[in-house]
Amino acid sequence: MTSVEDAQCAAAITDALNRVSAYATVPVSVTDDRDDGYANYPHDHLGALTDPSRSAELLAGDHSLWYGLAMTGLHKALRDLQQVLNDVPPPVAIAVTAELQTEAEQIALVLDEHKHGFDPNRSITRQWIRNGPYVVSDGDLPDLTDHTRGELDDVEDGFEGDQLSQALVSLRLLWQITDRTVNDEAEWETSRMSIMYDEMMMGRDFFLLISAPVPGDHHRTSWKVSIDKWVPDSWDETGEADGHYNEGVLTCDLGPQPDIDQLVHLLDLCAKDENQLSAWATTPAGANLAGTSISVAVRDDA
Repeated sequence: MTSVEDAQCAAAITDALNRVSAYATVPVSVTDDRDDGYANYPHDHLGALTDPSRSAELLAGDHSLWYGLAMTGLHKALRDLQQVLNDVPPPVAIAVTAELQTEAEQIALVLDEHKHGFDPNRSITRQWIRNGPYVVSDGDLPDLTDHTRGELDDVEDGFEGDQLSQALVSLRLLWQITDRTVNDEAEWETSRMSIMYDEMMMGRDFFLLISAPVPGDHHRTSWKVSIDKWVPDSWDETGEADGHYNEGVLTCDLGPQPDIDQLVHLLDLCAKDENQLSAWATTPAGANLAGTSISVAVRDDA
């Protein structure tokens, strides 16, 4: 491959390519065992590796929550790769595009061979085993783990009608928020369809949740921001708390369609000021969280 002299640029290309490969190949290498079945995940997404005009399709499917999450990651990885390639010499961009073409072709060949049998006239360099993905996530891409897949399968269990499509909209928005914020401590809580910013590990008492609606759950019909407090309920022999329960402080109701920019800004403010949550925790009902347009609907401790 044509060399890239800028080390930072080369690292960005490698990172994006690795993510493209992971998000593209893991879904076609694992088994969809929802409802105790044994099925394949779709592979239509492979077309987006070589045809940029098809990238929008990655955000339009409604197969399952986990597959939707993987396709959201693939869409972002392809976009990141294209942005890097816009700033490199043409020979480098051509070489990377050729690598994607080879990737897509080889995956398609091995999948076809798995379905129809071995063809000695084909040249396949990929080695593929069912449930043995080409790219194994080592924790850097928790979206692709069996654990995340199982949790999202549990979330969608029992969905009816268009409830899966509704949940996918929420999931993609949650992913977008975590992708855009500068707050590295904000964690995607898969089983809760929420984003959590927890100060406990920093020696403080509060945590913040951004929760999406969950179809079929009458308690989760709108987007909410909540602040809770950790309260110790057991102590070790040195007097240090080693057990806690959470106690609600306040809740903000954002309705069915949140302002994503405001939620990103909310998490960014937490990252900039270690006392932000404790300051917000004193906000009275009806007032906005300082520095935001998000209003407190109810004080849970009132």
